Amino acid sequence: MMSANLPVRTKLDSTIPFNVDPNRANQFQFTDAQDWFSHNIPHWRNLFSFITSPRPRILEIGSWEGRSAVFLLQNICGQGTDIGIAGSERNDQMDFEGADIVCIDHFDLFRTSAGRERFRKINHNLSLTGKPFRVLPQFSVPALMKLLEKEILKEESLGNAGDANVPEYEGVSGSEQVGFDWIYIDGSHEADDTFLDGELAWRLARKGAIFIFDDYHWDKEPEDSKHHPKKGIDTFLDLHRGEYVKLTEPEHYQVVLRKTSEMRIGFLVDKEGLSEDEGDAIKKVFGYGINVALVVDPAYAMSAAVVILSTVENTTGRITIYIVDCGLSEENKQRFLRLIDPLRANDVTMMFIALNAEGLGKELGPVWAKLDLAEVLPIERVLYLDADTLIRTSIEMLWQTDLQGQTIAAAPDVGHPMGHDQMGVKMPYFNAGVMLVDLAKMRSKSAELKQLGRSMKDSKFRDQDVLNTFYASQWKRLSLKWNAQGLGTYARYPSPERDMLRLLDPTIDTPDPAIVHFTGPVNPSVEEVLSLYVQPPTAKPWGYLGAPGHPFQAEWWAVVERTRWGYTRSQSANVATAEMDKAISDAIRDFRERVEDTYLFTSPWKIDPFMPADNKAGAFAEESSFATLFPKYREKYLREVWSAVTRALEAHGVACTLDLVHGSMSVRTTRKTYDPYIILKARDLIKLLSRGVAVTQAVKILNDDISCDIIKIGNLVRNKERFVKRRQRIIGPDGSTLKAIELLTQCYVLVQGSTVSVMGPHKSLKEVRRIVLDCMKNIHPIYRIKELMIRRELAKDPKLATESWDRFLPQFRKNHLKTSDKTAKKNERLEAKNAARTAAGLPIESSADVAAKKKVYTPFPPAQLPRKVDLQLESGEYFLKKHEKIAKESAQRRQKQTESMEKRRAERAEAFVAPAEDAAPTVEEKRKRKRKDMGSEMTRDQQEAVGTKKSKKKKHKVEEEEEK
Repeated sequence: MMSANLPVRTKLDSTIPFNVDPNRANQFQFTDAQDWFSHNIPHWRNLFSFITSPRPRILEIGSWEGRSAVFLLQNICGQGTDIGIAGSERNDQMDFEGADIVCIDHFDLFRTSAGRERFRKINHNLSLTGKPFRVLPQFSVPALMKLLEKEILKEESLGNAGDANVPEYEGVSGSEQVGFDWIYIDGSHEADDTFLDGELAWRLARKGAIFIFDDYHWDKEPEDSKHHPKKGIDTFLDLHRGEYVKLTEPEHYQVVLRKTSEMRIGFLVDKEGLSEDEGDAIKKVFGYGINVALVVDPAYAMSAAVVILSTVENTTGRITIYIVDCGLSEENKQRFLRLIDPLRANDVTMMFIALNAEGLGKELGPVWAKLDLAEVLPIERVLYLDADTLIRTSIEMLWQTDLQGQTIAAAPDVGHPMGHDQMGVKMPYFNAGVMLVDLAKMRSKSAELKQLGRSMKDSKFRDQDVLNTFYASQWKRLSLKWNAQGLGTYARYPSPERDMLRLLDPTIDTPDPAIVHFTGPVNPSVEEVLSLYVQPPTAKPWGYLGAPGHPFQAEWWAVVERTRWGYTRSQSANVATAEMDKAISDAIRDFRERVEDTYLFTSPWKIDPFMPADNKAGAFAEESSFATLFPKYREKYLREVWSAVTRALEAHGVACTLDLVHGSMSVRTTRKTYDPYIILKARDLIKLLSRGVAVTQAVKILNDDISCDIIKIGNLVRNKERFVKRRQRIIGPDGSTLKAIELLTQCYVLVQGSTVSVMGPHKSLKEVRRIVLDCMKNIHPIYRIKELMIRRELAKDPKLATESWDRFLPQFRKNHLKTSDKTAKKNERLEAKNAARTAAGLPIESSADVAAKKKVYTPFPPAQLPRKVDLQLESGEYFLKKHEKIAKESAQRRQKQTESMEKRRAERAEAFVAPAEDAAPTVEEKRKRKRKDMGSEMTRDQQEAVGTKKSKKKKHKVEEEEEK
C-alpha cells in the first residue's frame, strides 16, 4: 500500500554520511534528487540509546532505494554475513530468522522499468553493508500479514519446543528474535493506508521499540483533507493512547513513539500440530480475560476495595470487574477506579452495573442481588466474589476450572457441610461467597430461581439457601483453598460432618489458602460473643470486635492501607465503642423481652390460641354467615385467588362462596367449625379482599394477634380536590409517609378509594385511625409520625417506664382563627392604617369605604370582552408599523412604571408627613380673639353703639380722603 510517485521534498548533498567502508562508499547507487532522508540523521542518532536489544531487528515500510535502510544497518545492527537475501516475485518462501532488517516496497510490482530499477538498486545498496537483510517486493498489507504469520509460528515454536529449536545468533536466545526493535513507516500517503500500516506493524513491535511515522506534515495535501496521512496517524495515536511515550513535538515532520505495552499479535494461524492445550497462547490471542463480579452497597464499599485491589495485585492478564451498584455514591465509584494502577489500565476494566428494576436485589435487598447476575451481566461466565474476601494468589487457575456441565462451582460450607436444620433434608451444602457461575445456564432458569427466592426470603441464610436448594445437584465441588472459611474459629472444631469434609478436602487445614473468606457478622451480638460453642467468635476485621484469632486479619488491614481508602485500625477502634454500646443496649432489650415472654411473667389477660379441644360444646347449633359486595374491577383477581381463600378458611372449618352474578362474597360456619370467633375473622377477610387488599396479606387476619379496621374517609371532606389532596398526604411522596406509618405502628395500611384498610395489632390500629382522621382534618401526618418516633425512643429507657412523657412530646397548635378573631385583627389593621393617614393629613377610610371597593354581586354574567384585534383596530394600533408598535409599547410601559413608582412613593411618604401642630398665636390673632371674646360679652345696645361709632369713623375717614 505505497505510493509510486513520492514527491521530491528538497535536493540534498549526495555525500553518504554513513559509517561505511570508504572503498564501498562510492559504490552506492542513490538518486541525488530523491534524498528525503538524510536531514533526519542527527535526530535519529539521538534515538539509538533507546535500543537495548543486543541484536536489534528493523522493519521498514517504504524503502525506495534503501537510503534509510543502509543507515540503520550500519549504525544499529551488529556484525553479520556479507550475503544479502534478495526477494523475488517468484519466490514465496519466507525466512526471516537471520534477517537484521526487513524492507517492504511494492516496486510497482515490477510492471515498470522504474520499479525494477529501484528493486535492483536497493538490493545492490543493502548488499554493500554486509549485513543480513530481506526485501519484500509487495504492497505493505500482504507483506505484513505474511510477516505476522511467520512471527506467530515462531512464537508458537517457542511455547511448544523451547528455545533449543530456535536459531540463535551471537548468543542471543530465540525468544529475543520475535518482533522488531525499530519500525519506520514511510509508505502510502493515504490516511487509511497509513493507519492500516501502523496498526499491523504495531503488533510486530516489541515492548520498548522505536516506532516512526514519516510525512506527518506532508505538504502536497491540506492537513484537514481525509487523504492526508496526518488523519491516519492521529487516529492511530488516539486508539493506542496509553501504550506509548511520544518523543517528538507536534510541529515535527515525523512522529516518533516508544512502545510501553507488551507485544500482542492478536491472532493465530491454522497449522498442523496446534494443540488445544495451548491455553495460554489461545487466551492471549483471543483476548479471553477473567470476569469478576461483586455486589456492593455503601456499607461494604471499603471491604470491596480490598477484594478489587488484592485481585488486581495477584492476577496478571486481562480482568473485567463488574460491580453491581446497590446505592454507591459517586465518590466511592471514583475511589474504586483509582485502585487500578495506571500501568494496568489496559488490562483491567471496571464497570458499574445498575440493579435490575424487577430483580430480587431491588425487591428484597442487596444481599439477594447475586441471584440477578444472569440478568444484569452481559457475559456468559463470571467469578462471583463476596465483598468480605481477601485474594492472596492468582485466580487464573480458579477461572480455568472446568464446570463439567454444571451451573456453579463452589466450595463446601465449613460451618454446615451438609446444610442446616431449616433446610429440611441433609445434602451437600456449598458456601455462596466464592462461585464460578455459568451465566448462560443460570439465565435459562432465571424466572424459576427468582420465584424460589421470593418463597424462601425468610430462610436462615437467605440467598445461599435458595442457591443450594435450586442447584442441589448442579454444582461442582471446589477445593477449600479457594474459599477458606472460619479460620481460627469454628473451622478447627471437630464434628462428624466436618471430619468427613476434612477427609475429602485436606486443604481445610491449609496454612496458605488462595482466597480467605471472613464469614460472620460485622458487629456480632452480645449473645454471639459470649457463646460457649464458637470461641473465638466469628466476626469481620472492620467491626467493633475485629476478627479475633484469624490468621489473616493483619494481612487484610495491610491491603486496606494500600487502597488509600482513608480508614485505619485506629479509626476502627473509635467506631467500635459506639457499635459495642449499641450491641449491649440491644442485648438488654432482647433480654427484657424474653423475660416478659416467659410463663412466670405472662400477663394474666394473655389469650392462648383456641384449639379444637377447647370447644367443649361440640358443633354449633345454628349457622352464622356474613356477605359483602365487591367492585367489578376486583372480579378477575378474586377468581384467580379464590382457591387460596377457600384453603385458608377450610383449615378453620369455614365455608365461603364467590357469587359472580350478584358480585358478592359470603362466609358461613359449618359443622367442622370449632372457634366461635373465627366467623368474625372470616367476615373481616372478605371485607379486606373487597377493598383491594392482596390475598397473601388478607389471610393474616385469621391470626389471633391481628385485627383490622376499615376507616371511611369519603364523607369527611366535601370538596373533591381537597379530599384527593389530603388523601395523598397519607401516602406521601413515593409512598414514604405510608411506609413510615407502617414501620412505626407495625401495621399494614392500604389507601383505596374512600376507605383506608388497616391490619395489625389492636393498639396500633387506634394510632393509625388517629393519624388518618387528623390528616383529613388538615393536620399533616408528619406531626403524629414525629410523636410516635419519640415515643418509641422513650420506651427503650426503663427509667421512664413509670414517668409521664408529656414533657418530651411536642405540642402542635392550630394556626386557624375563628371568624371573630379574624374580624378583630382586620379592625386592628384598619385602625393602624387610619392613624398613619391622619398623621399624613390624608382622609380616613372607613369599613364602608373598604367594602365599597369590593365588587357588587350581580346574577348576570359579565359582558363579553373584545378581542385583542378589535381593541387594536379601535385604537388604530393595528395599522402601526412594527417599530411604531414597539415604541408605543415602550412608552406605555414607562408611563405605567412612572405611575406605579409615584404611587409607591406617596404611600411610603405617608409615614413621614409631620402631623399638624398648634403654633403660638401672633399679636394680631390675640387682638382678634380678644375683640371676639369682648363682643360676645356685650349687650345688644352696646353692640349697636359700637357699630354706629365704627361707621361714623369710617365715614369721616372717607371724607378726609375726598378733600385731599
